[in-house]
Amino acid sequence: MRNILSRACITGLILCSIFCVPLFSRTFNDIYSGDQLNRIAFPLGGIGAGMIALDGTGSFSHLSVRHQPEIFNEPFMFAAVSVKGYEHGAKVLEGPVPRWKLFGVPNAGNGGSGAPYGLPRFEHAEFLSRFPFGSITLSDQDVPLAVEITGWSPFVPTEPDLSSLPVAGIEYKFINLSSASIEAVFSFNSKNIMKVEKPS
Repeated sequence: MRNILSRACITGLILCSIFCVPLFSRTFNDIYSGDQLNRIAFPLGGIGAGMIALDGTGSFSHLSVRHQPEIFNEPFMFAAVSVKGYEHGAKVLEGPVPRWKLFGVPNAGNGGSGAPYGLPRFEHAEFLSRFPFGSITLSDQDVPLAVEITGWSPFVPTEPDLSSLPVAGIEYKFINLSSASIEAVFSFNSKNIMKVEKPS
């Protein structure tokens, strides 16, 4: 029986290596974009000190700060910008929501209650990883801004105490692509992500 299973597995691997076509191709260590962003979660936080992940689109997920991994904990938290004088100038500072979040998570069939997925966001996003930094660039034809988001963790080689600080950094940089001055408002919005629900 084991020989039959082994032969079936080997045959399957050979056929897969011959006929399986990758969903996308990408140069090693290069920028992620488009569908490549769907499953990126860059961990932020000191080593062993809990974490929150910066997703490839600029959203936040995997909030794990209670001494256990909570990989499905996606907090209601987002940054936004509103540019004065532009009809569609108010945007969440994230790229398009991955389709699996819209259709593949609990309560998705009920409209994803409690998630900011319906808010307008930037059309294009790209992600680049250079540990301990994760960088995202956003662009959209509706607003004359290029946005750079950088998430980082404390990391000092040979310094375990400094590298395990319970700290996560996130920086937003805005570049005016027009020749005129721009008036804009930046905001960071969040529910109380540390609230503990009392048992009923």
